[in-house]
Amino acid sequence: MALGFAATCAVFVMKEPMQADAATPSSWEASYYNNKTLSGTPVLKRTEKDLHLDWGYGSPSAALPVDGFSATFRKTITVGTTADYRLIGRADDGIRVYVDNKLVYDDFKPSMANLNMTIPLTAGTHDIRIDYLEAGGAAYITADLVRADEWHAVYFPNNNMTGNVKLTESIGNKAYLNKVWGYGSPGAGIGVDNFSGFFSKQYDIAEAGNYRFVGKVDDGMRIYVDGKAIVNTWDSFQDNLNVTIPLTKGKHQVTVQYREKSGAAHLQMNLVKANAWYEQYFNNTTWGLNSNYTAAGSTANKLTHNWGTGSPHASVNKDNFTGIMDKQIEVATARDYRIIGNVDDAAAIYVDGKLVTNLTTRGEFNTVVYLSKGTHDVRIKFKEGGGAAYVNFNVIDANVWYAKYYPNETVSGFPYAFDEVTGMTTIAKNWGTGSPNSAVPADHFSARMHRQIDAPEASHYRFYGDVKDEAIIYMDGKNMGTVSGQYNQVIWVPKGKHAISIAYKHKTGAASMNMNIEKLDKWFARYYKNTNFTGAYVAKLHDTQTAFYQNWAYGSPDPAIPNDNFSAVIEKQYVAPKTGNYNIVGRADDGMRVTIDGKVVFDNRGLSYVREENHVIPLTQGTHNVKVEYVERTGAASVDFNILPSNTWLARYYPTDSFSGRPVYKTMSSINDNWGAGSPDPSIPNDRFTARYESTMNMAKDGNYEISGRADDRIRVKVDGQVVYEDWTAGLNNYKETIPLTKGNHKFIIEYMEDTGGAALSFNINYVSGIEKNYRTQSYTSTLAQALAIQMQGSTPPQTSVKPPNTYVRSNFVTLNAGGATGKTTAATSVRDAANPNAFLVGPLAKDLTITITGTVTGTDGAKWYKFNYTRAWVNAYQKDVQYYMNPNSFVKDTKEYLQFLVLSKPAGLNVAEVNSKILVNKGILTGQGASFATAAKTYQINEIYLMSHAMLETGNGSSQLANGVLVSMVDGKPVTPKLVYNMYGIGAVDSNPLKGGSEYAYKQGWDTPEKAIIGGAQFVAQNYVARGQDTLYKMRWNPANPGVHQYATDIKWATSQTTNMYNMYNLLTSYIQDFEIPKYK
Repeated sequence: MALGFAATCAVFVMKEPMQADAATPSSWEASYYNNKTLSGTPVLKRTEKDLHLDWGYGSPSAALPVDGFSATFRKTITVGTTADYRLIGRADDGIRVYVDNKLVYDDFKPSMANLNMTIPLTAGTHDIRIDYLEAGGAAYITADLVRADEWHAVYFPNNNMTGNVKLTESIGNKAYLNKVWGYGSPGAGIGVDNFSGFFSKQYDIAEAGNYRFVGKVDDGMRIYVDGKAIVNTWDSFQDNLNVTIPLTKGKHQVTVQYREKSGAAHLQMNLVKANAWYEQYFNNTTWGLNSNYTAAGSTANKLTHNWGTGSPHASVNKDNFTGIMDKQIEVATARDYRIIGNVDDAAAIYVDGKLVTNLTTRGEFNTVVYLSKGTHDVRIKFKEGGGAAYVNFNVIDANVWYAKYYPNETVSGFPYAFDEVTGMTTIAKNWGTGSPNSAVPADHFSARMHRQIDAPEASHYRFYGDVKDEAIIYMDGKNMGTVSGQYNQVIWVPKGKHAISIAYKHKTGAASMNMNIEKLDKWFARYYKNTNFTGAYVAKLHDTQTAFYQNWAYGSPDPAIPNDNFSAVIEKQYVAPKTGNYNIVGRADDGMRVTIDGKVVFDNRGLSYVREENHVIPLTQGTHNVKVEYVERTGAASVDFNILPSNTWLARYYPTDSFSGRPVYKTMSSINDNWGAGSPDPSIPNDRFTARYESTMNMAKDGNYEISGRADDRIRVKVDGQVVYEDWTAGLNNYKETIPLTKGNHKFIIEYMEDTGGAALSFNINYVSGIEKNYRTQSYTSTLAQALAIQMQGSTPPQTSVKPPNTYVRSNFVTLNAGGATGKTTAATSVRDAANPNAFLVGPLAKDLTITITGTVTGTDGAKWYKFNYTRAWVNAYQKDVQYYMNPNSFVKDTKEYLQFLVLSKPAGLNVAEVNSKILVNKGILTGQGASFATAAKTYQINEIYLMSHAMLETGNGSSQLANGVLVSMVDGKPVTPKLVYNMYGIGAVDSNPLKGGSEYAYKQGWDTPEKAIIGGAQFVAQNYVARGQDTLYKMRWNPANPGVHQYATDIKWATSQTTNMYNMYNLLTSYIQDFEIPKYK
């Protein structure tokens, strides 16, 4: 590849021998031809010492014409080091170059050919061949092979690089090009003024990045990198050179063209990493002429020089010298930065060419400038007049603390003894009985500390920490107060940037300075080692969330705080977005008090157990001071607090399936959440989470209210602490329930749990006016025929009080009395409904029982049978009768018998006053007991009408002896303390001896008042039947889920017998709820 120098490029001429590490010198073997095509036999052969040949307008020999000749020059060179080499030169006219018989350059035509090409050569021997053409006019050829990584120069006796080269120079491979001619010249043949030069070198860049051409030039110059113009001050005065360019890793060709017109002449140039300091020093106070000493420094932003009464180098004067320090800094984040340091005697500091600090006498500088993200050029122009000389410089984040220390208590003196950049937005200095630095005494020292804060809006800020001995806080130069010990100073900070400085003073003993500055939107906690908020504390800053939550389990907030018997004051400034009501919620283990703007919201600090709080208070729009005082005594320790704009519902979402862990709080006007496969909040898992919704709702009037909605998965509804609906099983649940509520406020709590898969919850409540009836079916696995067969085969067959028209007993079981109208049974036997041993068995007939005979017939077995009056109250029921009462289709909707399908596990929502005035009036012991039945219904989730109907049936409208009290002194045949007991439902009153069985059962249960008997009996019914799923009269009688097992009665009409009273009672009322469940056999 051939590269031209430039339009004005001249010939390179090497007058010195080649370097030993470049190529072994040898002569050229020349062959000259009397034609332009190198053809035929050479007319001249000879050895040329080098190719610096200039024939003017003549020729090499009289045997050759002055125009139209050609030549070939050959030589063998030995290269000692594998490297890049550069073949440089010029020919008039054409030139062609071969290396190891390979054509590498071809400009073999009539012209002026510039030769400047890089050739990579391996160590060893190489053949070089150069073909030359002279077409006409002047004739010359110059060609030299040099190391590419060394500076090489050629000089011209004019300032425009034209004409023949008069001087060449091999300068060496240093990066620094340092040519100072003063008022002289480069050498023989070159004048002191109006000369020019050409300098070239290949740089091998080890690391890609920004690099800087830096130095001093007098007069003009051009710089080319890889053929691209970088600097062009050819027609002007360059003076200070400081240009940054990006360079990739690898080799780059640098070419410098220099121009001297008149006066002093120098070319000082270096290529350095842009992020490293480069320093130039001058033996004058004007930074003029050439530098006397240069140095490349570190890449750190900090620059530190203290020359005392000396200078940077022996070549630099001790007094009256100047320096230029250049560096490119990299800014990762756009923000304000602080230019800090000190100087003796003077310094001007420039950033991106703009003067930012100018000290004309010795002193400190502390200037804040805004720097955008990216690179910035920093230049320091330093001046030393006399005496001590030093310069210290650094660029730091303006938002971190910068400290200067003084060996006195007055925060004065120059220079300071020691300075440091903390790199932190907090001050955390604890020197004990020592000091910040060996230059600072352990006692009687002081410090000035600086940082900037940027308030996005006007607000209060908290300055807190501890100090020994004292500190004065300044903002924008204004004294904001003196602090000592543990402090918590609140300062109003206007919107914008503010300079904060601390004047710290220490006398003797332990020394420390700790400070934090935080907006009051963060929770600030002080933790004490006791339960009364006194003494030294541990301060901690928590997040800005409105909610405050800490769960220390059986630990404590800090190792310095005990696990038990500690307290805390936790403060924050809350900004209410608008005027209105707000929920103040909390949960603590153990106690807490909350005050807002000095007013107590709630106080349960005396408690020693977990308690959840939810209070609604009005707040005006704007800021409010919130204080939470917490007390931990023993065991687990946790505190949870939040403020939310009030709405109908307050929700707590827990990240566990046990209503534990840190909850997420939300308020809402209604519950209609559908999270799909997600969750209420990113901090809540998608599965196995729980939620608790809370609201106090005002019911406009007494009556029944329907709650309904959808839960996926589990739900539990509590009203005033009582569970009114629960389905705590996994799966989708579309629920609807009617509950009675009185006029006024009622507290609702809805507990929800998500198992896996989809998650959703909705809740609605509506007033139900008048009478509401709801119907549903329940399927069973047995057919009606199968269930009937089981019932008929039971050990006690279904019974009825309706006897067959005729009953018979075989005569061999009876001995007639005198007259034959009566007889006495001789053995136990069975009664049939016909004179047939296979006839329907009506019931048993006991031995020694006198019967009245009404007739005699011959049976189908030929034996004599007596027709008689069967006086037993309950007899076996015919199968057809049993089937009738078992078949749900035998009964018509809205008839009294249909009430056997009424769901008994739900209260009817009755009004007690209406019950007492319309139902429980003139009912003996039951009169006025509406409240007892209501309590029983609510406590055990059972229908009030059923309980009253059952009690009236069993007690004969409150008149039976068992209902009105039986004095019991024997139980199970053993004497007991005599006690009057009551039984309202006939529980335990077996047919054979109902009074004894019922009273002894009541005694065992402790039913010694009518109220206990009503409520306790309801528990028996609920526990033994309703709670087992037998929650209708039909299911209690027939148990279709498991026929023949656990049935309340044997009477086939028992279920419908209960309904008459229930039906009549419902007809007396104006508002109630009925839910029906009708069995459906397979």
